[in-house]
Amino acid sequence: MPQKTALTFADYTHAESFLPWNADQHVLREHIHPIWIFNQDGAPTERFWYLCRTERGKEFILVDPERASREPAFDQPRLAAALAQATGREQQAFNLPFETIELVESPAGWNLNFQVGSQAWQCDLNSYHCTAAGPVPAPALEIVSPDGKWAVFCKGFNLWLRSTSGGEAAALTEDGQEYYDYAGTLDSNMTTITNRRSGRQFPPSVLWSPDSKKLLTHRIDQRMLKDIYLLQHVPEDGSARPKLYPYRYQLKEDPESPLLELILIDIERRQPIKLDCPPLYPFVFSLIDKNWAWWSQDASRLYFIDDPRDGGVLKLYAADPVTGHTRLVIHEISDSRAEPNLWLAGRPIAYELDGGKEIVWFSERDGWGHIYLFDSLTGQVKKQITAGNWAIRDVALFAAEQRTVFLLAGGREPGQDPYYRHLYRVDIDSSEIQNLTPEVGDHYTLFSPSGQYFVDRCGRADGPTVTSLRRANGELVCPLETGDFSHFLKQGWHFPEPFQFTGRDGVTDLYGTILHPTHFDPNLKYPVLDDIYGWNQMIHVLKSYPDGGYEIYDFWLPQALAELGFIVVLMDGMGTPYRSKAFHDVSYHNQADGGLEDHILGLRKLAAERPYIDLSRVGIYGHSGGGFNTARALLKYPDFFHVGVSSAGPHDMRLYLPNPDESEAEYQKMDNSALAANLRGKLLLMQGELDDNVHPASTYKLVNALIEANADFDMLIQPNRNHNSCMDPYYVRRLWDYFVTHLAGQTPPTGYRITNPGSEFMSLVEVILPAETQD
Repeated sequence: MPQKTALTFADYTHAESFLPWNADQHVLREHIHPIWIFNQDGAPTERFWYLCRTERGKEFILVDPERASREPAFDQPRLAAALAQATGREQQAFNLPFETIELVESPAGWNLNFQVGSQAWQCDLNSYHCTAAGPVPAPALEIVSPDGKWAVFCKGFNLWLRSTSGGEAAALTEDGQEYYDYAGTLDSNMTTITNRRSGRQFPPSVLWSPDSKKLLTHRIDQRMLKDIYLLQHVPEDGSARPKLYPYRYQLKEDPESPLLELILIDIERRQPIKLDCPPLYPFVFSLIDKNWAWWSQDASRLYFIDDPRDGGVLKLYAADPVTGHTRLVIHEISDSRAEPNLWLAGRPIAYELDGGKEIVWFSERDGWGHIYLFDSLTGQVKKQITAGNWAIRDVALFAAEQRTVFLLAGGREPGQDPYYRHLYRVDIDSSEIQNLTPEVGDHYTLFSPSGQYFVDRCGRADGPTVTSLRRANGELVCPLETGDFSHFLKQGWHFPEPFQFTGRDGVTDLYGTILHPTHFDPNLKYPVLDDIYGWNQMIHVLKSYPDGGYEIYDFWLPQALAELGFIVVLMDGMGTPYRSKAFHDVSYHNQADGGLEDHILGLRKLAAERPYIDLSRVGIYGHSGGGFNTARALLKYPDFFHVGVSSAGPHDMRLYLPNPDESEAEYQKMDNSALAANLRGKLLLMQGELDDNVHPASTYKLVNALIEANADFDMLIQPNRNHNSCMDPYYVRRLWDYFVTHLAGQTPPTGYRITNPGSEFMSLVEVILPAETQD
């Protein structure tokens, strides 16, 4: 059957059903987040509850590991009836108006606490009598001490302390000032203007000691930084006058950098002590905000990591919380990048043993991500704990007393996708290692507070997630859930299909997934789309169904595009993380590379094996770093890539979190505007006007270069949208139209409007839309 020359409203409606805000609600038994229950004394128990989306709706499940039981957390029909009687409003048993609960056990039985809107409720699960407990208090912009006796908050530019039992608050600092304040955040934190516009505020950046006697905070000096600006052309208040938003930001041309001072405060003496180390250079977030500072369990030592701007050095320091004296514990040096964890947002893999005499430390010094045992007094390696051509991804549990560490690592199991994580138990002294989750798939685990049990999520790109409860030795206690995709399978949908190919070096195995439309016909020829994000801090190919957040978008948007008659491919080229250090270092001082050569090889391999892929019609799209990759692909490889949609791309890295010590030559290599004259395909640039992550100036610079090169291109500016403008329904519809028109050679339906996903989904990505488009 020949392919259509024009698509209809029905075609777009069908594709829209696969957009994340529509599709995810039909995925059952996947999003499992265990919440452990505490007893009346505040001590954690082994029991936990979770919320599960099932065929009936939302179900609350209670699990008791010691009894190996999984059962309803309460009688939902009975609670619905009781709540309806108390509120005077009808309630649906399996669509209760809350998703978070607190289960409290008393000698008389269980009580259930929850909130509906701004009202708190309590329900006695013996009688199922529901009682209004008053309005829900506004979230407190303070951090409470571990013993619950103290709370700290910011007032003005200083840090204040109050007793939770009452009394007047007292200032802990007095000399704070604008852009040189205590416990605040950097203006370059990627959401400054978004937060300012939404009125969102944050509690202070502090780290209480375990004994509640001291706390660590910081003071960030941004006074010397110059302002950068975002201009809002269509203010929400209806004013005709555009509104200017300034914020402090360091560009490549600016010699001044923000500086961070670490401050210790003794709560009893109320006296700040500045640690005796030089000011540190904060990169986007402070050490406290990104978990690069922590206390020892006995509160006698404070640790923090410094990473000078060259990226090849890490320094682990220990500080005396009484005197503020610091000493260097470990000095990690690399000829490229040195990292404390392969996951950019992960807590550093650094743990103390034997009262601080030893440190377990992550390093890639042998070419792979492994852990080492250091003497903390001499800074010398005592032994390498793990070794081999595989990489540690995270620590699930560190059992110091048992001198045992439970690691999530990938690449150790032969014949498996090296990105699949497994949980391993490692004896620190003997280096004996045991795989506790041998099932093929990507495992993510969460241990109970005691460490006796863990919840394991095992997923694959081409199948549902299986969630189970296990003992710490890996023994199965009971199955919990298996993801249910029957809603889509009945429509002819298939899970993303994994594939493997050889990278540009002719040796290295690379991995990707390919997506087909539900109406796929292998006898037809299909244009192919490369969904790309090729920067160095993350992989793009999902290894299992995502557990929530932004990745839900990454899973379903490619499928929605496939439904319009495309083959969509995702790949991770060389230069991305989670493999060997040499693999990752391909992108070191080479961010512009983006793995594009690998992507071309992957598409050619697929086309050679699958005659239905038409390489005369290759499209590419991406957002943020992927937006950079997309424009780069059309400008550097114009004979291969024909149509591209680039959104929010940092096309000139001198404008995006630059390192002032980097050479100008390096930045010139990362400037897409230098290749503007090469454009021959169709390129659509999209940009949120109030993007406080990647400044719009980066796109405008490329636009200017394209105009000077007399190149034909298209552009869409989205007023009032921030960096996550790619979530906007109008963006999605324009993305569809562009590829339908210019790559498939078809006519899209005129005037189609994608339904607004609503505030619940948009809140996941913090998009601020004009008031008239909000639900």
